[in-house]
Amino acid sequence: YTMFYVDIHALDLQRAGLARSVGVSNMGVKGLRELLDTARVRPAVNQVECHPYLPQWELVRFCREQGVVVSCYSPLGNPGRTKRPAGEPAVWEDPAVLAVARRTNSTAAQVLLRWALARGTSVIPKSVTEARLLENLLAAQKPLGLADWREVSAAGERVSIRYGKADRFLREGQAPEDFWSESYASDTAA
Repeated sequence: YTMFYVDIHALDLQRAGLARSVGVSNMGVKGLRELLDTARVRPAVNQVECHPYLPQWELVRFCREQGVVVSCYSPLGNPGRTKRPAGEPAVWEDPAVLAVARRTNSTAAQVLLRWALARGTSVIPKSVTEARLLENLLAAQKPLGLADWREVSAAGERVSIRYGKADRFLREGQAPEDFWSESYASDTAA
């Protein structure tokens, strides 16, 4: 029923002139394929958690083929989260990310944003300080070289983690893999 709800309201918003485009969030390939097969209004964007530790290669490839922009939330891996479990790897502290940052005279955040932009995805980094907002904007002015991009990409081969947890979004009786995608288990394997 969720897809029906999205499609009906998207059509209403467009007809009323209140939206030119609509998007979805947290949809995996399976759910997005089902939506695209039946939707009268195609989503322009799919907003998902995406960073080197959760690159979602299959989803990004599928969206590109379908003309749906992937917009990455938590592209920095959620460094502001206050309750990080002991021992949980942090993508912004990954040795490859830090090495590329040193070589390119950049911050780890800029490297992570450049990595995502180089993949053709858009990014939504969260920040409230003026200095970090400026730092994030400056990231787009200097592309990441191919060798550096590959080095950062390889970090996801060593570590796989989803920082966002589904339990706050789940309906009663729904499992995390039902919420995100059929690839939930492989996307979060350590």
